[in-house]
Amino acid sequence: IPLRWTMANVNRIDLITALPGTPPYARTYATPPATPQPLDYDNHTVRIEMVSKSGPLTMTLQARNAQGAFLNALQYTSYLQMMFFKDPRDDIEYPIALLGNKLWMTHNLRHDERGAVPYADQAQYLDKYGRLYDLNSQSVIAPPDGWHIPTSVDWANLIALYGNGKAAYGPLTDTGRAHFGAVLGGKAVPGGNPVYSDITHDGYYHVAGGKTALRFSDSQCEVAETGLMEPGEKLSIRYVRDL
Repeated sequence: IPLRWTMANVNRIDLITALPGTPPYARTYATPPATPQPLDYDNHTVRIEMVSKSGPLTMTLQARNAQGAFLNALQYTSYLQMMFFKDPRDDIEYPIALLGNKLWMTHNLRHDERGAVPYADQAQYLDKYGRLYDLNSQSVIAPPDGWHIPTSVDWANLIALYGNGKAAYGPLTDTGRAHFGAVLGGKAVPGGNPVYSDITHDGYYHVAGGKTALRFSDSQCEVAETGLMEPGEKLSIRYVRDL
């Protein structure tokens, strides 16, 4: 975090960062009998090794005179974005991104639980596409604390960042840092044996309430809510978190 400041007749500064493990920074400009500059400038970069949650970080710059007496202070605030979410149920880490005013997972959920399956029951699909979950899955009913299945409004607001469903398809399926990275992982429809379909063609994501799904269609290059879900359908999950 780059900081800059202007000062007058300051002998010494102390910079205190309100984050455990971040050492204070101090600099002396003039030791008596030397006198400080009547007007001067300086800068310093605060380096943060790791954060366990998102939130504001306060940094306080204190100015002192030749006797060490306090002159005044300047306060900076920077918002730190946690770039990974660690699922407390299995310690799997997922990249996240700040999109609009919410934090979104940018990889599909992989948590292993009863009824959750990789596409075609093949482990080779896990890394890229995650698992598929039905409405009775615990990951749908009880997400990790602070996270939730996106509502229709959450999805609509995400799409609106890019205009409409046609305009949003490309950006939302793009990958890399700060991208949503939607994948076309298909779905499973229950039966005597589950029927898997649409991998590499369509991606289906849970919508809170369970009446519809959010569909990424490669053939139409569009993202939109579908009609009613079939009972027992298994879809992908992306959690979202309010700031």
